[in-house]
This record gives sequence, structure tokens and C-alpha cells, in this order.
Amino acid sequence: MAEIIDWARDLLVSRGALVETEEGGALRALLSRELAGALDAGDWLSLRFDAGAGSDDAGDWLERFGRLLPPDARVSCARPRRLQAVRPVDAGAVLERELVIQNGIFRLLEDYAATARYYFFTFPYTIESDETSQGVWTACLNASANSLVRQPKKEVSRISGASRCSSPQTS
Repeated sequence: MAEIIDWARDLLVSRGALVETEEGGALRALLSRELAGALDAGDWLSLRFDAGAGSDDAGDWLERFGRLLPPDARVSCARPRRLQAVRPVDAGAVLERELVIQNGIFRLLEDYAATARYYFFTFPYTIESDETSQGVWTACLNASANSLVRQPKKEVSRISGASRCSSPQTS
């Protein structure tokens, strides 16, 4: 339930509430009148979504928090929880250990680290014809390289209702 607490905290802070969270999974917030009215709550909010006695109903509060979102949200944001640096790789050592060239010599010309920013967009869709099909289409953009990231193709089997992913074809 930590994800709900984090999401609720971010949402309340974005609407101007003063919020604090505790390690036990509790959320406490001081709300403005407008915010308290939208949530059907007092100006002081205390929530706990764990499995213990006296916990709040997460479903009820998710519905209430939904009132704070625009009816047709166009943009949403995600942030990494714990950003950790990737361990450096010694490319020269890996090549010496893994690359075997008979009667040849290789030279490592360049080895550098870089950070890339990616944007993910998700769009729900409905196709109505003889039968109605619903799904989600996702696009991923590499903002650093100004390119579209190719994704695996998803094949849907209509007989079994199962879906599987296959690797994209390289060209």
C-alpha cells in the first residue's frame, strides 16, 4: 500500500496541501477549504492504508482522490523511486575476455557513459465495428537522441485469448 500513500501525497501536494508521511504508512495532511470540500473531509486529514485495525478503505479514498483529477487527464508524470547509478563497466576487460579474433587485433577506440531521457505515452483506444475492441497503445521517445524507441510486437491469439510478445525485426 506504500504506492497509494506516495501517489496520494504527490496529488495532495500538487493541490497545495501540507503533507507529511510516516514510516508506518500513515499520511497526514492539512487541507484548504476547497480541497477538504472536494474530498468530503475536514481540514485535517489522517490516512492509513495498511492491513491493521482502524485502517482506511483504499478504494473509497481512491474514488475521492479521483475528484481532484481532471475529467480527461491528458498528461501524467512518473518519477523513479530510488534513482541509483548504474555500475560502470570496464569495456576493455569485457572485450578481452569475451571477444576472440583469430589472427587479428582489435583496439577499443572509445568508451564513455551517457544518460538518456525517455518519455512514455500511453493512449487507451476503442475500435467499434462488428465487435468492440479496446486496448492501450504505448509510445516511447528517446528525448536525448530525438528518436522513437521500437517495441516488441504484440500478437493476440483470438482463439485462446492469450497474448505473447515477439522481438522486433531489425533492419
